Amino acid sequence: MLTIFAAPKPFTGDVARIQANALRSWTALPDTDVIVFGDEPGIGAAAHATGARHVAEVGRSPEGTPLFDGMLAQAKALARHDVLCFVNADVLLFPDLTAAVPIARHAFERFLLFGRRTNLDVAGEIDVSESGWAGRLREQAQSKGVESSPEWIDYFVFPRGLFGEIPPLVVGRAGIDNWLLWKARSEGAALVDASRNVLVVHQNHDYAHHADGERGVWKGAEAQRNLRLIGGPERRYYVTDATHRLVDGRVVANWSPSRLARGASRSPRLRPAQRAIRYVLAATYPLRRRLGLRRHSFSGTSSKRP
Repeated sequence: MLTIFAAPKPFTGDVARIQANALRSWTALPDTDVIVFGDEPGIGAAAHATGARHVAEVGRSPEGTPLFDGMLAQAKALARHDVLCFVNADVLLFPDLTAAVPIARHAFERFLLFGRRTNLDVAGEIDVSESGWAGRLREQAQSKGVESSPEWIDYFVFPRGLFGEIPPLVVGRAGIDNWLLWKARSEGAALVDASRNVLVVHQNHDYAHHADGERGVWKGAEAQRNLRLIGGPERRYYVTDATHRLVDGRVVANWSPSRLARGASRSPRLRPAQRAIRYVLAATYPLRRRLGLRRHSFSGTSSKRP
């Protein structure tokens, strides 16, 4: 049903535990095939231990970080299934992801399925052979996890034929996730937000894997190169730009105020609509707060209110 692929960081320090947890959660999914790319220390051994396939050779930036275009081409050629999933290597996946794939596939020939992640401190190693491991993690995510804002996207599910020409974007650096949404939409794909039906847990971590830490990841030379290749902010989509949502096992159109507001912000001719939406959001906020509904801001972020 699904071929999952990723380019992990070196398996050193606490990142080794986090990535091993993620790999185990992927290979435990039903009807999945997992491919990991790169020759960084520990990747081959981790792939062997979890039953994933390992491809050592991958195109790299001048700084040595894997490039997405070459990895995608190899993944498409090697995939055992017609639907692929590119995922960040610190993310835990659950069976509700594989349950969502046939729903999106039935609704659309061309689609990109994605959603928000839940950030969680995950202690210790995960034993996927232990009964109830997924349920316990789900409970932890619901009670202690923090849902990310909509610009953070860690998984992308799509049919093999999606994504034509791709610039040499660096994996794990600024902008690539947001651009992939824009790219899919520019190729006529439906953008399906699965946040309400699919739990994805991002294991919190530091940035010790980069010589310049967090700043190097998001502000360094590779990040700046990504942003130049991507283009302007109109090519950086968020979860709130989804054309559709997966809700209770059904695909429905997304007419949320956040999507309309962000769409208006990208078109000067729609600026009056943008102002009207902001007015409606502000006017209805007291009622929506009493009802316990999400507060959608013009920036596209949303948060639960007490």
